[in-house]
Amino acid sequence: MAEPGELNTTADDEAPAPITPVAAAMQTAALDVGKTHEEALAIFAPLKADLKPKHAFAFVRNVQQLSTSNSQQISAVCICCSKTLRSTGATKLVDHLLVCPLCPGAIRDGFKVLREGTTSKAAGKRAAVTLAKDEAEIYQQRHQQAQSLLKQQGILAGLKTGQVAAADLAIANFFYAHAIPFSAASKEPTSLYRTMIQAIQQAPASYIPPNCDKLAGPLLDESYNAMWHQMRERDPDGTLKDKFGSCYVSDGWDSCDNLPLINSAFITANDGGMYWRSVDTSGQTKSAEYCARLMIQDIYAYGPADVVLVITDTCSTMRKAWTIVQAEFPWISVLCCQPHVVALLLKGISHLPFTPA
Repeated sequence: MAEPGELNTTADDEAPAPITPVAAAMQTAALDVGKTHEEALAIFAPLKADLKPKHAFAFVRNVQQLSTSNSQQISAVCICCSKTLRSTGATKLVDHLLVCPLCPGAIRDGFKVLREGTTSKAAGKRAAVTLAKDEAEIYQQRHQQAQSLLKQQGILAGLKTGQVAAADLAIANFFYAHAIPFSAASKEPTSLYRTMIQAIQQAPASYIPPNCDKLAGPLLDESYNAMWHQMRERDPDGTLKDKFGSCYVSDGWDSCDNLPLINSAFITANDGGMYWRSVDTSGQTKSAEYCARLMIQDIYAYGPADVVLVITDTCSTMRKAWTIVQAEFPWISVLCCQPHVVALLLKGISHLPFTPA
């Protein structure tokens, strides 16, 4: 049995027995507390800047190796309270200094901070080990799932081949039946065609495509509003319009069902252009006055102060229409379509008689 006030540290895993007030009083009477304090603080002064658990050995004396079954166990005497301690390392010595009633407070506080830091580092290491273990388990689970999926894919490969062929044929028949240009099936990842296919692939299996009523109603309104928003984002504050002005372009066209159309668009600072409208001219005579009236309507709707140039082809009707438009908007210039001029030039060259060299 330990003597009164002696720490019972015969095993590493046993906590030191607290020193009773009576025992402490008995020891204090037999010790020069002031002298031991000065000695302990003198030892602590050079150590406190970089204190480590091993520095606890500096606060004990008479360190001896014990002849026990545990060859690592030592015996030492605390320089503060003269109690005999038994331990296999610095941990037990630090434990004693943290509760020793005669150990100066500065030393106790220093080892307390060190213990808290060591505990937090140990907790961090344990957390890192746990995290690594969890990640390894997750990786193993994912690997097993991937292997299982590969097996399933091997089984379903033949079925999917037939399904892909059926989907390709269904899309092709839709294009053929509705006279959709093959160029609409663009390979570009950002094309409307690819975007549509990707959206369908990501939809749930229960997805039902929109019918004609939905296409002609709420979806048309939603697409229209989204397009206008995109157009406004090109020049949200009108800076480009104010700096460069806009160009109005108009030309005749035939629709897929052979309707005679006049299309119009506006271009600002080479932004790719903005389609404005198509007018069905069925039953109308495409006179200069009629074409000029459509141009003037478009320019007023867009904002006449923002338009600085009108471009059309060079036929006599258009040249007369230019005069009418410039009379309405004196600041607007007119310009013939350059590709149209090149086309006329090549057409004229093709009519020249061939003279062999």
